[in-house]
Amino acid sequence: FISSLIYFQKLPELESLNIAQCRHLTDSTANAITKNLPNLIHLQVGNVRGFSEAAVLNLVLECPKLKHLDIFYNPNISSHGQRTLQEICEQRGVTLVHRDIQASNNTVLDVWKTAHI
Repeated sequence: FISSLIYFQKLPELESLNIAQCRHLTDSTANAITKNLPNLIHLQVGNVRGFSEAAVLNLVLECPKLKHLDIFYNPNISSHGQRTLQEICEQRGVTLVHRDIQASNNTVLDVWKTAHI
């Protein structure tokens, strides 16, 4: 975990990060992403069960260049949190992939099906 924080600090120009299905990640990791990766455009954190609802919302709010967020499976996000996240993503033009949520100007379901077939 500590080494990942050091890597994030050394990669401020990183635009795409896939840490989907990584175990043992926590809200501290999400906070390190928001603080150290200001150029992040594409983030995949699907099946990262250690991220709380608040941490995921914070990723969208604090990553100014984010355009795609994949949180395909996160049981910590409530239905109210899903609606809030969807609204924020729509306002910011962020494509969101989360279980049954498809929010953006794009047809996310079609994109997801294409990428995972």
